[in-house]
Amino acid sequence: MSDTGNRSITDLLSADRDYPAWLASTRVTHPAWYTCCHEAGHVIGGLILLNATSVTAVIFDSREGATMVPRSSGYERSIVIATGEAGARLAHRFRPPECHPAYYPCERAFEETVSQPTDSELLVEMAGVTAPRGPSRKKIRKHASQFVRQHALLILAVATHLFRHGSGEFSLTTRPTEQISKNIS
Repeated sequence: MSDTGNRSITDLLSADRDYPAWLASTRVTHPAWYTCCHEAGHVIGGLILLNATSVTAVIFDSREGATMVPRSSGYERSIVIATGEAGARLAHRFRPPECHPAYYPCERAFEETVSQPTDSELLVEMAGVTAPRGPSRKKIRKHASQFVRQHALLILAVATHLFRHGSGEFSLTTRPTEQISKNIS
């Protein structure tokens, strides 16, 4: 069913044997793959940009998922919100694992998640708070896309795990340097 144990990204990368399949793009893919790539973008964004020690993600069905990242405010939080949309674009270029997707079987959690604001609503809110002096939504999305391109392999490793298991708690074995978040500023 689902593997909810804490998984190191390094472990996921070393254990995955689907890398050659990732490289062959396809235009037809399972809808859950988009959701997994979307949530995986949030996972890697939370781990790196928010310096979280661990991030949990679940996939409820082919169109709904949730990622629990540390509460924060500021520009990095805006980028983490936008990495979901940017991460989902990876689903157009990389195939999902050749298995049926797994889902997290918890209707109550799903109902609570649906009542939360969407990424788009949060992004509007975050940009609205900083609008007079801060970055626009367009700039935030641009930086999120750059972040996803820089960390595509990590995002795909997490997305593959989510597709296979429906949920997971993820961590980095080594903390990224401050340079990573400076590269997208």
